[in-house]
Amino acid sequence: VASWFAPISIVIPTVVACQLLFNMVLFGSILSTERFPKDLRVGTFFVALAVILLPIVGPKSQENQDILLLLLRPKSMVWMAILCIVMIVSFVAMVWTNSFKRKSETADQENRSALNFASSDGEDRGKKFSTTAFMSNMLCQSTAGVLGASTSKMFVMVDGVVLAITIGVFVVTRVMHMVSIVYQANTVSQSKFVPMSVACTIICNAITGILIWEDWLTVQSYVGYAVIILQIILGIYLVSELDIFNDDEMESNSIQLQNAIVHNKRASLRSSIVFSKRESIMILQGLESYLIEDAYEESDAHENLLPHTWT
Repeated sequence: VASWFAPISIVIPTVVACQLLFNMVLFGSILSTERFPKDLRVGTFFVALAVILLPIVGPKSQENQDILLLLLRPKSMVWMAILCIVMIVSFVAMVWTNSFKRKSETADQENRSALNFASSDGEDRGKKFSTTAFMSNMLCQSTAGVLGASTSKMFVMVDGVVLAITIGVFVVTRVMHMVSIVYQANTVSQSKFVPMSVACTIICNAITGILIWEDWLTVQSYVGYAVIILQIILGIYLVSELDIFNDDEMESNSIQLQNAIVHNKRASLRSSIVFSKRESIMILQGLESYLIEDAYEESDAHENLLPHTWT
């Protein structure tokens, strides 16, 4: 409903900012399933403040737009086709990855049952999430959100057969979006996925507004709009775990230094174990020699105590 009264370039960033805040409150404070340190909290508030300024510098709502004329332009058709293809392919990949993961988990459980072995909860929680599941879920959720917002905005602009098609597309996008949210809970890390999904949604939404809805005609400040979008992206980068400004050489040297330290510790531990073994053997040998000598002395003393036989 919000897209009926405002450009999608304003609606979608507002929605995703609320999603970031809700994600931090729900998973961080209420459920306590994810840890949100200071940089994540500051980045979330950074995005929220940028979204507040977005209606002041961003595009305004346009009246009496001919949506069919806008959609039939070549650049609009190409962009809509790209969004639809990415949404369908990513949805299939997401479902396939999830089903493959379930089969693998079932096989692992059967093997553990056969071996009478049960892993701890900490071991299960430490498993890494699949990159394929992460990317497919992110692309499906982002493209479905952008297409759903554009089709919902068309409800008040079309009628008849076009309205029926629009409702059908909207239902399909909503179903895919809901399925991706369900898979999101078990296949991705929330603190990593939500910021990246938000960034992808905002970028796709901004491109959609420019190519299809002609937002470039009503932008109040091009510089301000670009800066606010950049601020949102930087805020999302802040809450993510990516570090594109990291020096690869320094990171490589740090890794080599850590490996050298680990190697030295292992060598020291092995030498101490060998030394302990040698020392233990020497102690046992000395104890054995002492016992043998003591036995001989007792034997001699016993013989001296016996009476002598005179012939």
